[in-house]
Amino acid sequence: MRKQLIMGMAAVLSLGTITALALDINGTEIENGKVQAKRIEEDKVIDSLNNPLDIIKFYERGLDSETEAYETDKQVIEAYKHEYYSQTMPETEVVSGEVALEEGTINASLQLKPDEYEAKQEAWRNEQAQKQAEYELIKTEFKTTQEALEQKYDLKQAEYEAKLLAWDQDYDKKQAEYDLRKKEHDLLQEEYDLKQKEYEKEQQKWEDEAELKHEEYALLIDKYENLQEDWEDEHKEMLDKYEEKYEDWQDEYDDMQESYKIIMEDYKDIIDGVLEKYNTTLKTIEKMKEEIAAERAELFPE
Repeated sequence: MRKQLIMGMAAVLSLGTITALALDINGTEIENGKVQAKRIEEDKVIDSLNNPLDIIKFYERGLDSETEAYETDKQVIEAYKHEYYSQTMPETEVVSGEVALEEGTINASLQLKPDEYEAKQEAWRNEQAQKQAEYELIKTEFKTTQEALEQKYDLKQAEYEAKLLAWDQDYDKKQAEYDLRKKEHDLLQEEYDLKQKEYEKEQQKWEDEAELKHEEYALLIDKYENLQEDWEDEHKEMLDKYEEKYEDWQDEYDDMQESYKIIMEDYKDIIDGVLEKYNTTLKTIEKMKEEIAAERAELFPE
């Protein structure tokens, strides 16, 4: 709003100086009758101009008390109003009457000396021409500045959009890579879970077999104890058979233990390999997250 206000007020000053020569003089006789001859021309000037006070009131209505520049804009308007009144009411000899401001017109009972009026009129013409030139210069400079700012804004906007597009494309690429790594991780996790189930299954199978063998051993012990009193010979024979069978079972048991150790070592190697791949994948994912976070912070700093 401040730029518009400055441009508009430049016009107000020019219009104010013009209006100073178009005062509505009521009930006053002016010497030499020269001013009377020019009143018709002055009335035409008034009719052809926008009211400067209306322009000031327009900017006053446009003030927004919620904005930070409210006080500054208000002070600028008040300063131009003061300048306007000082130009439209120059120091003259007041014979009678009071100055009244009504709907943008200035009615006064003033009397000017003929030579003083001519001098003021000539000064006004020079001042009005100077202010009009200043106004045109300000308007041209403002337009040039505005166009430069618009071009700069368009360039920055294009750079930003290009940078944002590149970031989006790079982000999509990294997201696709991340999804691929995650898929590989999920597959490794499924493989690990499957191996874990196989291990648990083998463990349960071995425990069941060991328990079964233990039950068989317990049955043999019970049978041996029951027959020991009645059949010593038979007991000895059975004991021999039992010991033989026990040795066979012990050998078989030792073989099973050895097989179990071999299976466990093979399984441990497999598990270690899966865990190594799993940990490597996790580290890669964490590194990618850090890179994405760093790029996001660089592009969109808080």
